[in-house]
Amino acid sequence: MRTVRLLALLLAVSASAYPVAQTRPAAPPAPRCDRTCLEGVVDRYLDALVAHDAFSLPLAPGVIFSENSQRLPLGDGLWNTATGVGDYRLYVSDPEGGQVGFFGTVLENGELVALALRLKLEDQRLAEIETLVVRDAAAAKAVDTMEPQPAFLEAVPAVSRPTRQALVAVAERYFTAIDGGKAPFGPDCNRVQNGTQTTNNPSLQLPGMTWNPFSLGCRRRSTPRSSALWTTSGRGASPWWIASAAWCSACSCSTSPGS
Repeated sequence: MRTVRLLALLLAVSASAYPVAQTRPAAPPAPRCDRTCLEGVVDRYLDALVAHDAFSLPLAPGVIFSENSQRLPLGDGLWNTATGVGDYRLYVSDPEGGQVGFFGTVLENGELVALALRLKLEDQRLAEIETLVVRDAAAAKAVDTMEPQPAFLEAVPAVSRPTRQALVAVAERYFTAIDGGKAPFGPDCNRVQNGTQTTNNPSLQLPGMTWNPFSLGCRRRSTPRSSALWTTSGRGASPWWIASAAWCSACSCSTSPGS
């Protein structure tokens, strides 16, 4: 009996001194990347893009990369052809979601192209890279000469900020408006597509049209005439103009910001 007790005691002491299995304390979560941090991530991405060195970036395991809705191996696509960064830069940071959007211009083999970019971070590493490259020289040049709207660059006081969910809902309603629904457009709203203002711009006209959809503001309701113009005069026009005309015709919006 004394032997059994002694063995039990030795095993207990041994287990205490040399545990067979230990659970490591969980690593502290990575600090959240704030607005300045996220914009820095974009700048670092652009520098790596021009240097054709995707793997100099902090990458999460299984990072997903796509260009123009096509999933590609990281380092393919524009990574092979980028030669510089343009002048226009607009950052859209989402610290709560750990992601950042960017719209600007880059050089591809010396020619300007427009670039839309979304980066998603996980533990300070890039987990998702979504890009849209608009290879239209005229559009890219128009974008490159723009200045970001001051309202996009201002920090809204905390007490005046809508919730993140409310902002997402407003963005979703923009696409609803394209399909003929309603969205809460402000009275001074203007739409700029690929560097060209496509609302309140009567000087922008389509050849052969007797009525100009680009003279409408964001809040103007569609009319039978605008719908007819869209269905009959859109034939043969380029997708850029067709999409703009369709959007202007579908811009049926309430004057109430909350509607």
